[in-house]
Parts: sequence; C-alpha cells; structure tokens
Amino acid sequence: MEQQIISDLINIINEEIEIAQGCTEPIAGAYTASVATRILNMDVERIEVVASTNIIKNAKGVVIPGTKDLMGIEASVILGMLVGDASLKMEVLSNIDEAAITKTKELLDLGIVSLKAATSPAKLLMSVRMINGEEYAEATIMHMHTNIVKIEKNGIILKNDPCDERDFNAALTSKEHLTLENIHEFASTVDLTLLPILQKQIEFNSAISNEGLTNKWGAMVGKINKKQTLCEGLTFDIRRHSCAAAAAGSDARMSGCSLPVVTVNGSGNQGMTIAIPIIEFAKEHENTEEELYRAVLFGDLISIRLKQSVGRLSPLCGVTYAAIGSVAGILYLQGYELSIVEMMIKNSIANNTGIICDGAKASCALKIYSGLDTALLSAQLAMNGSVIPDGTGIIQTDIEQTINDLKLISDAMTMVDSAVMKILSPE
Repeated sequence: MEQQIISDLINIINEEIEIAQGCTEPIAGAYTASVATRILNMDVERIEVVASTNIIKNAKGVVIPGTKDLMGIEASVILGMLVGDASLKMEVLSNIDEAAITKTKELLDLGIVSLKAATSPAKLLMSVRMINGEEYAEATIMHMHTNIVKIEKNGIILKNDPCDERDFNAALTSKEHLTLENIHEFASTVDLTLLPILQKQIEFNSAISNEGLTNKWGAMVGKINKKQTLCEGLTFDIRRHSCAAAAAGSDARMSGCSLPVVTVNGSGNQGMTIAIPIIEFAKEHENTEEELYRAVLFGDLISIRLKQSVGRLSPLCGVTYAAIGSVAGILYLQGYELSIVEMMIKNSIANNTGIICDGAKASCALKIYSGLDTALLSAQLAMNGSVIPDGTGIIQTDIEQTINDLKLISDAMTMVDSAVMKILSPE
C-alpha cells in the first residue's frame, strides 16, 4: 500500500475517533461556551446561542453526564461557562460538581440563555456569545464538535478559519482513498502501535457496556434483553447478546453515565455500536488480541466510509451505519472475503436506509439493537450467497456508488429535521 494512502487513513482515524464524556452535541455546546468564556474573561450576564437543528435535537433529550437530570443546549453552555475546561476538548465537563449543578439550575430559571436555530446549511454549527454589558466574546464551531472556525471579541476577529458550509468534510483529511479495498488492506497490514486509540475504544466502550448491563439506566434495553436470554433457559445466543451489550452502553450513556467512551464519526453511540459486538464475538470465538484490534479498525473505517456520504449529523440515524460497520468487522474477524462484506452492506442499505434521527435520547438503544440485528441478518444472507440484486431500489452494481448515493437520500430528507423540531418544540 502506498505511503500516502497509509498516512491519509491514519489521519482519518485520528480525526474521526476520539474520547468523549457525554453525548457529543451538548458537550460541544459546553466546549464552545468554555472557549468564549475564557476569551471574555469577566462575569457573564447573558448567553446567546445559535445552533443547527441537528445539534439542538441531539441535545434536547439526553442527560448531561454527572448531572442526573439536566438536558439541553441551555444547560450545557451554562455548565461550560461555570466549570468547562476547553483544554480537555470532549471531556470538557469532567469537573462537574454539585455546586455547578445547583448554580446551573438557578441560571436556567433566570433565563440567561437564548437559543435560536441557525439558517446555515451546515448540519453541525454552533455559535456561543458570552455577554457582559456592552462587551462580548463569541466562539463558533463548524462540521466537527471542537473545530473552532471563528473567535470574536467586541467586534475584533481573533480567529477566522472559514469552511465551506455545505461540505462537511471541508475541515478534514481528504477521503479519496477511503475505499473498501483500501480499508481491507490497511486494516490487515497497518502497524497497530500507530493507532493507540483502538485499545481505548475496546477498554472504555466495554466498561460502559458492562455498566449498562449491570445497573438500571434508561429504558434498560440491553439489560432486559440479556436477562431474558439467560432466564428463559435459552442457549447462549452470541448474536442476541452482542446486540444487548451494545444497546446497554447507550442505555447508560444517554441517561447521564459519566464514564468516557471512544466516539466514531463524532458519536459515542456509533463508537459503541461498532466495537462492542466485535468484542463479544471475539470472546466467543477466542480470537487473538491482534485479530480483535484489526477487526475493530476495519469496522470503524467501514462506518466512517458510510458516514462520509451522509455527514456527521444527518436526518438519517447514524447507528444504522455503525451497525453495518460492526457486522463488517465481525465478518472480517471470522475470515470472510471482502466480497461477502460488500454483499452484507448492500443488503443492509436496501433494508435499513431511511430510519430517521430524532435526536439523542434513551430510545437510541432500541435503534442500536435493531440496527445490529438487521445487519447480522444481512450478513447471514450474504454468507449464504444471497444479495439484493443490482438495480433493485437504490442498490447499484458498484458498492462505492451505492454508498455515495446515500448522500442523495440524506439531502432529500432535510425536511425531516424540520418536522422533528416542530414535534420537539411545538411552541
């Protein structure tokens, strides 16, 4: 493999996979607020936030970690102002304490935060302005949760690094080399010591999955399904258990668990959906550590390739594509050829494309379970030589074109976000 391709794929991994504490959209709000607060460097009287609808909907129904019951952009920016440490990036709220929670609730009651939906075509965009009298400081992120593109203080531009608002890959390494064949060769040959994040993805995401399986979090989708498998006297079903284990991580995370996770495509739910089933299958089949790492890497990159066409935030549910990536990793782990992986991807796209994203919240665990179960069904068909025929619906002969066409579906569903926001905020 050419060195440039290797370098690009390593850069893509480093950009798209990172550690985060809490759902990434409210955490992005806290991060942006902490940057603006530091620039203002005085007490804050008012906060003005402008955010894309995708950020607003993803923050509205998810509990901010360590707070037990605080949700929404308004709470997250106040917490970012009070205790946020921007140097920690997506772990910006690691220092939450009871005093900060109490103060946040007081400031929410005072209504110091105004929130408006952005009119920009960018799906991931947020500006936070901290105001004291006539003075203000404003920070803006775009396309990535910690990608500060502009900082302004009292009319003076301190940083201006603009992106193409319509190109969600504008701030990232080119993905021209991110093809299924390159992904397969890279995952099979790269020096794993160059990718330490994989070990953290396995460790951190397993820990929060175990938390969700053990204790009562959210709708307990994972815990209940694992319990049913055991108490009904059924034989151990690795397929069902892997779905439950992944869902359990989301149960905990969406309900405010403070354990960190490793995110993929800017999403902790996606990072867990990809890794945890591969981990469970590797345990069941006694794969080596290296085999596990390479399978997780393969699954990560397949998911990143699928999301490349859709964007980090989209009207389409992201865990659907994470589930496809996970099952691709399982097929890789079991030694299946790339042609079988391609058949599974086509079957999955033919089945699950169109599931909407209605925000981050407890029911994400249900979508994780369903997405994985469907992708595993698609794999079962592929392993037996069955694939949706080319030219059927949105399935093309070329797998890369089939994946690229997902952007057309996502773009056409833009009105879904508006409908979801009307439901979430009927006033």
